[in-house]
Amino acid sequence: MWKRGTVTVVVLICMAMNSYPIFAQSATSQVAQKKDPRELVVRLKNASVEDIKKLSFFELNLLKNAVYASKGYKFADDRPWLNQIFCEKKYRKVQRRGVAAGRAALNDWITKLRGQALWDLDAYEFPACKEGDALDADQMRALANIRVALFKKIASLGTVKEIDDTLNTEINGLQKQGEFAWIMGKAVPLCAVNYCLQDSTRRELHGYNRLLQLIKNVERFDAMELLGLYTGDILFIRSVIEAKYGKPHDGILSWEISQLIGVTERKVNYDLKQLPVNIQAILQMLDDVTQKILRSDLNDAPASLKGKTIEFLNPYNGGAC
Repeated sequence: MWKRGTVTVVVLICMAMNSYPIFAQSATSQVAQKKDPRELVVRLKNASVEDIKKLSFFELNLLKNAVYASKGYKFADDRPWLNQIFCEKKYRKVQRRGVAAGRAALNDWITKLRGQALWDLDAYEFPACKEGDALDADQMRALANIRVALFKKIASLGTVKEIDDTLNTEINGLQKQGEFAWIMGKAVPLCAVNYCLQDSTRRELHGYNRLLQLIKNVERFDAMELLGLYTGDILFIRSVIEAKYGKPHDGILSWEISQLIGVTERKVNYDLKQLPVNIQAILQMLDDVTQKILRSDLNDAPASLKGKTIEFLNPYNGGAC
């Protein structure tokens, strides 16, 4: 497993290797108006799960983080490639080694690729990265659509080996040019793809697969089985368990849970203290694990949540990776 310091060094090397001047774009392309990323969020919110499910794991990963970026989300220090992709203006233009002689062919290749893309993230002007505010209803629904699509794609593959094989196939099929790979209109340094984004995505997929296994057997698991999950995933498991035992959930969260476990009974007199003792113990264990994560130096939760008493209501915050 890559340590945080090692990942940061690798990304810094990527940035140093690719600090050559970017190729000159035409005057027309330079003045092209970038779109508000809110348009992307609404499009994701209204998209069908089946359509989103057709995207690659890398594409789903970037789309998820694009939702956070639309809010000006400041990504964790140990995931600098996300800040590079979404936040740093000098990397928003395509970077490339070479001389003017190769520019025309490269422009033709980019035009063809973008014409085939369903989602062009480079068409949006993402705000500067900072400590983002709470996500709104549209952003949470967009994230829910992506999460459910991920869940269903993972479930359709069945085993960890099939998940890994699919991810490897998608990695090998990335469109590459020079030192970069193109993912949804974004130029991502190959060294970041090979040493950072790939590992991050693989960890996320293994975590989601584990989450699905835990959801199938919520009555019996221990804290060690939560390794590899993000804070938002642990909160989501808690919500699923409560829903299974009758706690009413509303809106987006209720819809997402129903996609995984079906419609459950909603008890108007739901009382945590009346649940089976083993379920109360599991919920308390999830609370304890979440608090330990938020008080640790693990960076998958917003800094605004660290060290504070958390209300177990929103599994969508802290899910960037």
